[in-house]
Parts: sequence; structure tokens; C-alpha cells
Amino acid sequence: PVRVAAPLPAPLRWGLRLLAVLLTLVGIGGGLFWSAAYVNGVYNHDHPWLTASRWLAENVPSGSVILCEQWDDCLPPGALNDPEVIAARANFSMIDWGPYEEDSEAKYETLKERLRTADFVVYASKRIYDSVDELPARYPMTNLYYKGMWSGALGFELALDVTTPPQLWGFVFEDRGADESWSLYDHPQVTIFRKTRNLTDAEFEAYFDHSWASAVAWDRGQPSAIAPLLNALGLGGEPGSEQHGLINRLIQVLMGETDSAPESVADRKSLMLNAPLDQLPIVDNYRWNTAASTNVPLGVFWWWLVVALLGWLAWPLCFALLRPLRDRGYLVSRTVGWLLSGWLLWQLASVGWAVNSVANSWLAVALLGLIGLGAAILQGR
Repeated sequence: PVRVAAPLPAPLRWGLRLLAVLLTLVGIGGGLFWSAAYVNGVYNHDHPWLTASRWLAENVPSGSVILCEQWDDCLPPGALNDPEVIAARANFSMIDWGPYEEDSEAKYETLKERLRTADFVVYASKRIYDSVDELPARYPMTNLYYKGMWSGALGFELALDVTTPPQLWGFVFEDRGADESWSLYDHPQVTIFRKTRNLTDAEFEAYFDHSWASAVAWDRGQPSAIAPLLNALGLGGEPGSEQHGLINRLIQVLMGETDSAPESVADRKSLMLNAPLDQLPIVDNYRWNTAASTNVPLGVFWWWLVVALLGWLAWPLCFALLRPLRDRGYLVSRTVGWLLSGWLLWQLASVGWAVNSVANSWLAVALLGLIGLGAAILQGR
């Protein structure tokens, strides 16, 4: 005999429904609140570089020397379209130094000379000081430098600290501790220090105390817990990982290659361009949709329209695979359409049949539409 499960008691059914509604509200409401907080905190304020550049224009005396860092941007940036900042920039002198160089006595002497010359020190982001502290054995002197800058031991004081974290209705989501790539582009953390006095040679030597002598050149820090797995796959930092990893071996099998001899550097495919830059096809359609690029509401609408179009074209492909879902894969189809159209264009460009341009992007969308139409016809039969 077939046993039919007894129905759940009414209070339990209502409780489960209420829980489902609450979880849905928390998920959707939380996502909407975070999105609104991000837009309000980050995009409803001037970019930190613009704020810092205007501060420099208003507060830095003419003829001052500003110390920047290599591998980061100097402020004020030359491309900033602000007449006041552009005029002030002409009155500043910009110098830099290379904090990513291996710690050495020569690097120390360069740093000492730059600090004595500079009137202001500008960190356009936390790109460098938030990365070298992960390698204390490699950069003992450089880490001492940053600590001394914040503590005032090097004769500088904090003059400006600019950040625009996500915030809404009094709730501020401080993201200073987030990875640098999270904030670098749209809301970097800008810090500016002003010189209060010059240190003597004795003070410099007492503070740094030949710390560069203990530096371990090219040290990559402690391996992560997943380092063995990455090395086995061929994605790790261990020498030979790429050549002997599982991914590379699978590629060799698929391509019918049986020679497993180590590949020398000379045998590797060059990353140089196949032709001089001035002979390559020109992709000059940056911001081709001027109206949408300069109008936020129109840009949002255009983004929604394109994503929706890609979803409609890819829905027939998802319909058969995701039939058990209530929407038959409609929501997933938007992501699938975006990925498939991008993959098609990538394939066309990788085999040299087309360049990555707006016209060929629409060609990839048309191909996706033909594939979706074919899938719809087959399912209709």
C-alpha cells in the first residue's frame, strides 16, 4: 500500500509561510537597502580624487613639492577637467619614489632625500601601504616608513583623509578594511600629509635603524591554505606550477600533445603584438552611445533594455534546461544571454575573424538570437 504523508498542522504551515515571506523580505529589502546605500554614499558625492585635488588647490602654497608613489596616481591628476585645479597644478612640483622596490640602503637614501624635499605626501589610494604590510619580511623598512608617517615620527602630520563609504539614513558601512580592488576605482581612500619639520640624519638613522638589512628579497609571504590545491591545478605561484598542473595536462590531452617535456621560456608564445600599434585596427568607439553615457536615467534604462534583450534571446535555451522552475529559467536567461553573447564575440576575436567593436558586439547578439530562434523552433515541434 502507498502511504500518504499526513498534512502539516495548520499553525506549522502558516509559520513556514511566514518564515518564507520574512526571508524574502530580508533578502530583497537588504539588497535594495545596500544598493541604495552604495549609490548614495559613493556616487552621490564627489570622487575622492576630485575632493582631494580641490583641497590641494586651495591649501597648498604655490611652489610646494608633492611626493607621490610609483604604481599609484599623483594628485591632482593631469586629466582632471577642473579649471581651478588645472591652474593650481601648474604651481606644484611633483616627485615620486618606488615603494615596491626591494628594501635596500639605496632605497633608504632615496626615501630620505624625497621626504626632505617634499612639503606634502599624497596617497591616492591604499594600494601600496595596504599590500606591503602583508609582506613584513620583504619590506621591513617600507612598513616602518608608513607607520612613521601615520604616527608623525617622520615629521609629517595628517592634513586630509577623504573616503566616501556606502551610507544611507545614518547607517555608514565603513569599508576601509575591504580589499583595495573594492574601492580603488569609484571611491578610493585618499590621504594627504603635511610636513611639520625636517628630520636630521641622526633621527632618520635612529628611526629606521638599518631595517633594510633584514629584508628577504622577493619573499612572497606565507602560502595560503589552498596553495597546494592551486599548485596542483596549475594556478599557483610555485615555479613550474603552470606547466605541470592538472589544467595544462588536460589541455595537452585535448590537443593531442604527448610531449610533456618542460617548456622553456624561449619556446613560449610571445605576448608582443603581431604588428606595430599604428598598423592595428582602430577601435575608436569608446562611449559610442553618447546620450546614455552622459545621462544617468537614460543610461540605466539602456542597461536594463540590453540585459532584458539578451535574456529574451537566450530564454529558449534555458526553457528546456530549466523547465522545472516556475519561470522556466527566465531570470537566469539574462545572465546566460550576457555570458553567451560575450563568449561568441570573444571567440570571433580570438580566431582573428573580428575585432572587439560595437558593430561586432551586435553581431554576436544577432548570432545569439539565431541560436535562440532555432531552440524555440525545435521545442515547438
